[in-house]
Amino acid sequence: MGTLLEQFVFNERDRELVVSIVEDDAAGRRFVHGKEIGTGKEHRFAVDLNLDVDAIKARLCVDGGGALRLAGAAESAAVADAGGGGAAAAAAAGDRGGEAVGGGGGGAADHPLAVELRTTSRVRVRCVTWNLQARPTAGAAALRLALIPLDRYHLVHVGTQECERSIASSLLIQSKARWTALLKETLGPGYVTAVAHTLQATHGILFAHESLLPYVSSARSGAVATGLGAGDTRLGNKGGIGLALTVGGTRLCFVNAHLSAHQKKVAERNREFSKISRDLAALLADFGAGAPEAAPGVGGDGGDGGGGAALTGAFDAVFWSGDLNYRVDLDRPAADALVAANDVAGLLSADQLTAAMATGAAFAEYAEAPVTFLPTYKFDEVDDANAADAPDVYDSGPKRRIPSYTDRVLLYAADPSLAAALTYDAVPALRSSDHRPVAATFAVAVDLAAKGGDAPTLGRHQSQVCAIA
Repeated sequence: MGTLLEQFVFNERDRELVVSIVEDDAAGRRFVHGKEIGTGKEHRFAVDLNLDVDAIKARLCVDGGGALRLAGAAESAAVADAGGGGAAAAAAAGDRGGEAVGGGGGGAADHPLAVELRTTSRVRVRCVTWNLQARPTAGAAALRLALIPLDRYHLVHVGTQECERSIASSLLIQSKARWTALLKETLGPGYVTAVAHTLQATHGILFAHESLLPYVSSARSGAVATGLGAGDTRLGNKGGIGLALTVGGTRLCFVNAHLSAHQKKVAERNREFSKISRDLAALLADFGAGAPEAAPGVGGDGGDGGGGAALTGAFDAVFWSGDLNYRVDLDRPAADALVAANDVAGLLSADQLTAAMATGAAFAEYAEAPVTFLPTYKFDEVDDANAADAPDVYDSGPKRRIPSYTDRVLLYAADPSLAAALTYDAVPALRSSDHRPVAATFAVAVDLAAKGGDAPTLGRHQSQVCAIA
């Protein structure tokens, strides 16, 4: 089994690298992989299994030739340079008595994520949801540190609401180019855009690591608007985006939704869940050979109404995230007391989404990993969003909104052994918005015998502001 032991940022000789230490049980080896953040240049070498992580970190260095290695290490292997110069690096390693690993120029097949995929047949998935409040965020280095560590995931889905511009401004200008560029800088050159979609101010984008590309196929997207309007003619101020693809024969769907706001709008949110599920199933499902026929959606007067079953019937796993806007049904003094006591269980006992899942009114087939964090909405603006000592204060304005878990990540898996949550948390360090981002990591089983290679479908980006029947 391949195991990622540790990942961290390493700085030396004006180089900043993200370093991963991976143990490959099948090969009986431990590997160090470093990727330079600025250039994407890669360094790889093997180390003695008897060296623990702390010992590796203590001896890590960048030599005079710019190669990542262990100080005084006869056990270090040749550096594989994905950016060229692999032969020179191997020669330098030979002068140090090293053993070449992976040959000449290395590449995606030798990446720790590729090793993990081959040895576990599981894909590591990162799902992020963040209402940006139309404000600029921290830069790439801060996002790597707090939200999306570099080179740790095979798939990264980032769903945002109020992205780049306000909902009103996004009616006229839908571009999310600045946000997309920032995410690409954050992730580095090892990732490609699998598919992306914009619905007014809501944006969904799915990145795939290069090691996964041989197994990817059928990337596609769609959106369902549930906002202002009447009947089937709706603006995208509220709604959901679906991004779908197949990885090693496993059909995956990623949903980012922005549902109706306000404390009393539970029934509206439940109806929107059903409509988005039903309509995305119609837009994205592949009912070809071997694909189950989606359950018919009924929609109508709230509750799941069959809409949720339509989407879950069309995919092996569905990752549903977003600003779902479900609130905590308490008065403000009671909520404040529970927050002060860090009583997460008490807050969740009054959470509208938890109740909707329990009664089957919405998200009946979905599961949520244990919530261990405090509510992610609504916070006062922080004068310096990067000041660690600035206090977080829930809404102190005239409306004094009740602290709530509006931002969620949920999972549906057709088989419990197919997908499971590894981590689930809020990210309080990123405070540019009145919401805190929420992120979850999942492990998903795939069949590596089912090749993809449908590269022409990758990289598509659609944009829309409404849905018109």
